[in-house]
Amino acid sequence: MEKKNPIIGVIGGMSTASSDYSKKLIYDLYRKETNGEHCPCLLSVDLDMCEIERLQETGDKEALFQKLSFAATCIKQADFAVLCTNTMHEFSSAVSDELPFLDIRKITADAVRAAGIECVALLGTAYTMESDFYKSALEKYGLKVVVPGEESRKIVHQIIYKELINGIIKTESKCALINVIAETQEKGAKGIILGCTELPLLLDNSLMMTKAGSVRLFNTTRLQAEAAVRYALNV
Repeated sequence: MEKKNPIIGVIGGMSTASSDYSKKLIYDLYRKETNGEHCPCLLSVDLDMCEIERLQETGDKEALFQKLSFAATCIKQADFAVLCTNTMHEFSSAVSDELPFLDIRKITADAVRAAGIECVALLGTAYTMESDFYKSALEKYGLKVVVPGEESRKIVHQIIYKELINGIIKTESKCALINVIAETQEKGAKGIILGCTELPLLLDNSLMMTKAGSVRLFNTTRLQAEAAVRYALNV
């Protein structure tokens, strides 16, 4: 009997640009790993990014948890799930309570440790950089985590919310992010975690040269897609 093609549950919509990028990565990687003989079976639900953003601004964590809980019930028939957003991983238990779940923080920490790096910088939304839910998860796996200074955090956040979420790619914004990365290198970072699924839309290299020297970039979106494909092919 031919092995069942597993169903990958994908929760996205935060934003559409990153969700589309995540799903395309999973599709392309799955096709490559199966030599083009199979396509991944995706069961996807997208949430309203504008509503999520509003709830984050008001600090309504219970409502955010319920949004993810609802999404998880929508993909209950999947064999496992991934969440196409770093920021909402604070409420990932709403998903893991319903079905097997691949946590992007653990996936990323494993990749950083495998690269032999101990100190990393975390880039993402202001919420991700300034809250503890992501940093503490990385520290649990033995990593030292630094974040950009206040003004640099504002720059990164604005690039994500004003540009990347809307599919706007600007060369000057890439240059600004490279300067922020250099700042974190001066704080000791040997690797940079792109802790927002939109950031790889602008920074797509695994190794980058800044005025502070070369540094390894960890694309959490790609790492998650690779982990999802590995898991699916071994279910």
